[in-house]
Amino acid sequence: MTKSHYFYALSLSNEVKKSLLMFSNEMKERFPFKKWVHHEDYHITLAFLGHINSEQLTSLNQDLDWKLKNTSEINLTIEHTGVFGKSDAPRILWAGMEQSEPLIQLQKIIYEHCVENGLKLDKRPYNPHITLARKWDSDDPFNLQEFRSYSEQKFPVLSDTIQAVTLFQTHLDRTPKYEIRKRFKLQI
Repeated sequence: MTKSHYFYALSLSNEVKKSLLMFSNEMKERFPFKKWVHHEDYHITLAFLGHINSEQLTSLNQDLDWKLKNTSEINLTIEHTGVFGKSDAPRILWAGMEQSEPLIQLQKIIYEHCVENGLKLDKRPYNPHITLARKWDSDDPFNLQEFRSYSEQKFPVLSDTIQAVTLFQTHLDRTPKYEIRKRFKLQI
């Protein structure tokens, strides 16, 4: 049996998910990635928790509402795309947002809360993004200049208002694979 893992993230509105799906469908024709993320799974990760037991999960969730009591909803502008990994064979195609200090502060609150509760989290600097596809899947090298040019023409600038932090559980044997387990409302 496969163990589930959990993460805190920001859910996106259905309108934004649909727009990102339309963009992804256009990109698929020109840029072959092995796995395109199901549009219901689009999100912005705040903290990846990994495999944790129910006691740890209960403890984490118990005080999170209180920690978020002075955190307002966040307005985001999703405005560009990029890739992570090797320039000729990237491992991730993503959509990114305009710099948002409220988002950075929210991620810091979540990260510190998890660490205070004994979790060991990724220490790399936070780089908020929405994963659209994984693993370049062509014998031809990825052309970053062509990608940038095409993406700049096609990518719609999107706005979204985030009103909650969401705890997700991953189910690798399902599509979509992320299940909402709990929502923590941000103050308006």
